[in-house]
Amino acid sequence: MTSRVATRIFVIGVLAFCLILFASLNTSADDRDWGNLSGGNVTFFYCSHQDLGWEDSYHNCRAKRNQYMIEPVVGWAKNHSDYKYCIEYTRAAMDFQEYTQTTEGKETLWPDFVNLVKSGQIEVGGTYNCGYESLFSGEGLVRQTYLGRKWLRDLGCDTKVAWNVDPPIRALQTAQIYKKAGIEYMMDSRYKKGFFQMEQPQRSRR
Repeated sequence: MTSRVATRIFVIGVLAFCLILFASLNTSADDRDWGNLSGGNVTFFYCSHQDLGWEDSYHNCRAKRNQYMIEPVVGWAKNHSDYKYCIEYTRAAMDFQEYTQTTEGKETLWPDFVNLVKSGQIEVGGTYNCGYESLFSGEGLVRQTYLGRKWLRDLGCDTKVAWNVDPPIRALQTAQIYKKAGIEYMMDSRYKKGFFQMEQPQRSRR
């Protein structure tokens, strides 16, 4: 008897969830209040999330990232001017630079990569890696942008976006530091879908 009741409650819960989900999906764009985003454009692009060193080891991750993610992207982007791709952090670009300069036959990939970043077809996040912000000291957060956006600018490139889609924590001062570093936007996850403003104690916003 108890199992029947539990099953019935479960089925009702699933049906209610589906009803809410599909009701929200059926809401047309015209019915929504887009606020300051009204009349704007939505651009879709590709991004493959990979931790700096999670699968097996950092060295194994680096090899997979260079050979199976970034190298093919450079080829696709060169041949398709409307193709856009995002790399989450600059350490991945640094590793790719080393790969192209130390692997025979790959030398031309690096100038191609830099040109694609300059043209906007490849975007690189403005931090060194995607770190657990609340585990860093204030200086550590600053160095993320120093080794991130500053390194890109030294290449003649730039970025206005930071990515940190995996770690589920935000440091209180993140937006303030990003604002002073010239980073205007942040791509995040583990929240409900939408666009958000992040306000800090000094009222810096992202």
